[in-house]
Amino acid sequence: MKKTSLILSFILSINLIVKAQNHKSETLMTIAGREISLGEFERIYMKNNNDNIVQKQSIDEYLDMFINFKLKVIEAEELGKDTVSSFLNEFNSYKRQLAKPYMTNPEITEKFALEAYERMKKELLGSHILLRIAEDASPEDTLYTYEKLIKIKQRILDGEDFETVARATSDDPSAKTNGGLLGWFSVYRMVYNFETTAYNTPKGEISVPFRTHFGMHLVKIHDIRDAKGSRRIAHIYVRAPESMSIEETKVAELKTFAVIDSLNMGFDFAEIAKNNSDDKASAGSGGELPWLVSGQMIPVFDKAVFSLENEGDISPAVRSDFGWHIIKLLEKKLIGSYEDEKVDILLKMREGDRNVLEDEAFIKQLKDEYNYNLNEENFKKVLNQLDSSLYNAEWSTLSIAGMEKDELFSIDNLTLSVGEFAAYLDSMQRKQKPMNIDIYGANRLKSFEADKILKYEENNLVNKHEDYKNILQEYHDGILLFDLTDELVWSKAVSDSAGLEAFYNKNKNNYKWGDRVKAYTITVKDSLITNDVKKLSQQLVKKGKFSTEALYNSFCPNDTLKSCLDIKEEKYEKGDNEKIDATKWKKGVGDLYTINGEPAFVVITDLYSPSKKKLEETRGLVTADYQKFLEDQWIESLREKYDYSVNKELLQYINE
Repeated sequence: MKKTSLILSFILSINLIVKAQNHKSETLMTIAGREISLGEFERIYMKNNNDNIVQKQSIDEYLDMFINFKLKVIEAEELGKDTVSSFLNEFNSYKRQLAKPYMTNPEITEKFALEAYERMKKELLGSHILLRIAEDASPEDTLYTYEKLIKIKQRILDGEDFETVARATSDDPSAKTNGGLLGWFSVYRMVYNFETTAYNTPKGEISVPFRTHFGMHLVKIHDIRDAKGSRRIAHIYVRAPESMSIEETKVAELKTFAVIDSLNMGFDFAEIAKNNSDDKASAGSGGELPWLVSGQMIPVFDKAVFSLENEGDISPAVRSDFGWHIIKLLEKKLIGSYEDEKVDILLKMREGDRNVLEDEAFIKQLKDEYNYNLNEENFKKVLNQLDSSLYNAEWSTLSIAGMEKDELFSIDNLTLSVGEFAAYLDSMQRKQKPMNIDIYGANRLKSFEADKILKYEENNLVNKHEDYKNILQEYHDGILLFDLTDELVWSKAVSDSAGLEAFYNKNKNNYKWGDRVKAYTITVKDSLITNDVKKLSQQLVKKGKFSTEALYNSFCPNDTLKSCLDIKEEKYEKGDNEKIDATKWKKGVGDLYTINGEPAFVVITDLYSPSKKKLEETRGLVTADYQKFLEDQWIESLREKYDYSVNKELLQYINE
């Protein structure tokens, strides 16, 4: 029996949940024939009701505000305010900004980030051979370069030394001196395709030929080690390049030994760097350099940096092709957890070519999602009409005459025509270096596709993301509401001087002064005359002859700037100024106090009974009241103009 009761309770609770959800889609109100669901009203109500406590009074009050809001928006749309250029420019600008976070695939980003993190843990010692080839090289030239690299690789596999072959064949100028050696490197140090091939090549082996925008490469991985993290260092550099004379080199060497002796004697590293380092860019900061990772500097410098174990350790003098280096370890940082490193990884991804690859992966995903289909036959027809005139910005869309309406590709129910692509080609014409025309056409098609697919996705976001749709609608309505309210209420109240004056005259009894006094705040710059100034002020008030001129003439007779006293005149109501209130609102002189350490007191000369304020004395308040009056009138007219009804019984289901 108990089990049956529990089952019945469970079924009942499920039914209640389903019913509550069903109510969310029911029409709460209809305004000018437009239906607004309970769910929409609840979402906005709860968003603006910060304490999330549902009270009948607050709902009723908010309901009235919501109806007024919707009436204004509908009025703006009926007036065509959502079609004017100023609205469209502002709305579309916001729409683009709002869409950005949705125009990515978090799974793709996470995949690249995790891959980068795993690679961060290892450092590779590698060498490479480069054969330069243009990015737009023909298939024939590409194949020729590929086969040439295969033969070079075979020479090494047959026993020739990699360094010797690199010196003889590589188009990398540095290979002539370093035999293609890259030194130790880790993630982000190379372009992504090079990095990926290197990390996928086993220790001691040579990769297959691969392509980057520099050309075509072979890479050999000599060694793999655990990453050493990053280091922050300071250094002292003594310039001594190989081109120096023997005498100059000897002087540099003696200077280096003198620096080392000073350090051994306990002199401050930073001070020595400031006064002696030939690296002027870092000398001013005591020789400090930004954080370094392995492979950023020349190999001999890199080795010295990462040989230092403890913070504060100083290396022996290290000789490079540029001169002598003495290095101090300031701080070291090992690789943290994925969560610790993630923010930095994402920043580096946005700065490098992974960002481009993310975009390409996202577009590929969209192509699959939206059933992208290229009409290859029509694309070939377009390619046949492209020629070298494109490189002089002289190509004409007339060359595709008769094909304009033919399909180029489709995404979902959208078809893009040959004519649209031709117009795009025309808009992208620039004078440029000639390239393979098929590759030029394929590149332009790729960018045209990306533009159209991303635009299609942006327009479809409202169907895919409920939160995006809601925020976008709120912003749309908010701009309309602001623009029309500004026109009919806010700006009108400021610019309509006749209307404002008429409103003031009709309601002037609402704008009154309370009891007031005229008071002077006197700050005495020369404290020695304070008592005399105060005494004269009291005498003048009693005689009804108080004036600032009398005080200035008595105490600053020869001072054209009247700098011995600072006197400020003002009228005050009770509560405006605590020093004025302390005078008990009587004519006379108040007690001494200080302003910024200088003696001061107040003088009250006149008392005023309550009176009506002039318009210029209360323009701000009258303007605000006039704005409310205009808005109330406007809302009243809208409620008369448009039919609306509310099913208040549905309000009981809010927050259920």
